[in-house]
Amino acid sequence: KNPKELVEMFENLSGSSDLKEEYELALKAKDEAEQKTIFAYNKTKEHKSERRVLKEQKEEAERFHGLLQQRTTLKENYFLWLLFHIHSDIQQRESNKAELQESLEECQAVVTEKEASLKKAKKEASKARGSTSSKDKLRIKLEAEVGKLQPSVIESSEAIQALKKRVASDERAVSRIEKDKASHGKKLSALQTEIDEYTEQESELQKEYDEVKESETGVGSMTEEQEVQYEKVRDAAAVASAAPRRELHTAVRVLESARARAAKVSEEKKELIGRKEDAERSVEELTQRKDTLEKSLEKTQTDLTSSEAELQDLQKSASEYQNKRDAIEAQLDKLNNSLRQAKDDRRKNKEEERVLSAISALKRHFPGVKGRLVDLCRPSQNRYNLAVTVAGGKDMDSIVVDTKKTAFDAIKYMRDQRIGTATFLPLDAIQIPSPESTERIRAMAEKDKRYRLAADVIRVDDEYRRAVLYAVGNSVVCDSLDVARELCFSRRGNAGSNVDDRIKAVTLTGMVISKAGTMTGGTTKDDSNRSGRWSEQKLEQVRGKKEKLEVEREELDSLA
Repeated sequence: KNPKELVEMFENLSGSSDLKEEYELALKAKDEAEQKTIFAYNKTKEHKSERRVLKEQKEEAERFHGLLQQRTTLKENYFLWLLFHIHSDIQQRESNKAELQESLEECQAVVTEKEASLKKAKKEASKARGSTSSKDKLRIKLEAEVGKLQPSVIESSEAIQALKKRVASDERAVSRIEKDKASHGKKLSALQTEIDEYTEQESELQKEYDEVKESETGVGSMTEEQEVQYEKVRDAAAVASAAPRRELHTAVRVLESARARAAKVSEEKKELIGRKEDAERSVEELTQRKDTLEKSLEKTQTDLTSSEAELQDLQKSASEYQNKRDAIEAQLDKLNNSLRQAKDDRRKNKEEERVLSAISALKRHFPGVKGRLVDLCRPSQNRYNLAVTVAGGKDMDSIVVDTKKTAFDAIKYMRDQRIGTATFLPLDAIQIPSPESTERIRAMAEKDKRYRLAADVIRVDDEYRRAVLYAVGNSVVCDSLDVARELCFSRRGNAGSNVDDRIKAVTLTGMVISKAGTMTGGTTKDDSNRSGRWSEQKLEQVRGKKEKLEVEREELDSLA
């Protein structure tokens, strides 16, 4: 039998079939009562719900009014706080203004002093140029005079040399004449001796003749033979003395001629000596004058050289100033072109200004606050901007601090001052991937040049490297989505279910393959804005460089 038949058999045996109609009536009554009870319960529940809603609405209204009053109080406190800080800022700005005014006055005094020094230097340069010009003219004049005197000096030197030669030849002639005079004197002495002997012989013969004649006169006159003999003896004596007499006369004439020539040579010698002394005095005077002119010329040349050196220094300084100013102008033109090309008319929105103001306040109060991570790092190339932004996510807007205590203090300060909320990255507490896993992925990237670690394409100081590793982890930047799929899914198939071997991949266009295998494509406006901050950092650097160059140009203009 089936179960239904078994149930009917048991009811017949027990006698419960006789109570079927009564049971059904009771069951119907029971169902009606239950329905009424449920309806009443639902009605009561509905009334309670309405009462609860009304009570909640009343409480909400009361809470709303309380919040309105609290908002009013907060607005009052906020505006008072604003007024206090505005007043403090005004006082600080006024004090800064006074300091800047003093600094400006000092700078103006320095500029005035430098301008006076420059004018003085220009006057000295002008005087140096005038002195150089006059000394150059004097040098030319002295050189002309030296040039004029040079032929006279040469002529005098040649005349002195000629006179010296003539004096030497005359001295040799005088010496020769003296020798001739001495030899002629010896000859004259010999001839004089011989003449004296002949004179003595003649006087003796004359004496003998006179004696003979006296004796003859006393005895008688000489005979003819004696007269003839006498004449012969006299003629012989005359003939014998004729040659020595001629030689004597000749020697006397030669001696007189030599004496005359010696006297003439002596006179010429004296005259030549006088001329030589005059020439030597003239040469000495000319030499002294030449030395004086050379000294004056040397001094003039030295002054001219120093003046020319000063002039060259001034010209060099002017040239360097002009070149430096031209270089600054060229750099400013390039920077202006860069700013124009980048459409440098963007302005930070209110939220960005609020965040920057909050970070500035935190830096003033807490030295351990380093700044936003996005401001502390930048991609190594512009093509990585979007990939690094997506890989870092919201952590790029987090504030990097040195310790947890600094983070707690900064959070408390922001809560007390009601300046918003922020995420902090304490460098001593954040967790970063293990070096082994990082090195393993870096080794894989070095083998396959189509992707690389996101941390390796970010430039950041070593002090903040942990914050970057926390933000991007072991994410890799791939050149394309195909490379990312091949890297993530092929490795996942080979590695099985090991979570440690899974990699988060980001493409250059912002597509993401997470460790779980989900794929995300496209970029949000926030991602575009965050990736654009790298360009804004570059523009800020360009603006800062431009301001420095403009200040440097103004300083050069003030010195000029």
